[in-house]
Amino acid sequence: MEGLLHPPLVHFAVVLPIVALAFQIAYMITKNEAHSVYAARILAVAAILMVAVWYTGGADGKVAYPLLDAEGKKELLEHKAYGLYVMITTLIIAAIKFVSCRMKNRALEMGSLLLMISLVGMVGYQGSMGGDVVYEHGGNVETTKTLKDCKAELEELKMMSDDEDEDEE
Repeated sequence: MEGLLHPPLVHFAVVLPIVALAFQIAYMITKNEAHSVYAARILAVAAILMVAVWYTGGADGKVAYPLLDAEGKKELLEHKAYGLYVMITTLIIAAIKFVSCRMKNRALEMGSLLLMISLVGMVGYQGSMGGDVVYEHGGNVETTKTLKDCKAELEELKMMSDDEDEDEE
């Protein structure tokens, strides 16, 4: 399907919090302030990307939703809602990280580290949910509707065949 921006943007939104976390860990070990600054900047870019990912996910979800079965629709709506939470959380953590970086407060930096660890976990879970929508339910895969139609037609044919067998008896 053309025009789907969500999939390529998601990769950056997944990787950048991990890279920011790596720099934050490096800062906590080395106490080199440059690592803290890099973590803050990377997290800021991740926060901006999270907004873009959430927005494009909403647009792509509108395309996918009508093609999904009931379970797929439910999972897509959960993915959308959780995506909003991840986006807001990323914005908040990025703001906290910037404050901790500016204040050079060790306790606040440790808090930032813990928040970033939780963010990476949230992003991983969110990615898993999105993967389920695509790989288990066929979200935004052009053949989804066709395969479901074929399955329904086969079930109808089987039912008609069973009815004919009953009529012959």
